[in-house]
Amino acid sequence: MLAIYWVLRAENDRGLPAVGLFTSALFWIFHTIHNLSMLTVLQDLAPRYVGAPQESRLAIEAVATALLGFANAAFNIGKGVGALFFVGSLAAFGGATLLTSRLPRWTGYLALAASFLGLLAYLQFISEVFVFVGLLGWVLYIRLYSK
Repeated sequence: MLAIYWVLRAENDRGLPAVGLFTSALFWIFHTIHNLSMLTVLQDLAPRYVGAPQESRLAIEAVATALLGFANAAFNIGKGVGALFFVGSLAAFGGATLLTSRLPRWTGYLALAASFLGLLAYLQFISEVFVFVGLLGWVLYIRLYSK
């Protein structure tokens, strides 16, 4: 993302590349917090659960449930805070791409489309189909920045 920031910034860039870089950093921080919380449950709590006395199992379940809830609040497509930073990053970089024309225009349109699809995932309370719409935005993001 730093490379994209450097390419898109210009003398009068309106700040969009900086917003994209900042929200991208927050996105990856929240995504890492999500992954670390999930790994804590899988690597530390789950092995202790097997063979533990009943009162210990209840405590382990409570801690695991809290950590998984924290992980999903940190980053979950269509539910977590980090996913909003994902949407913001793509929107800022996509808009900057279209305004500066330093990158191919199709990449700006693709970034805006991925941002919009990621935002639609927050409508999953209406229908679970929107989760898959948000995942499509994630796939577009991977396609866009994988080279």
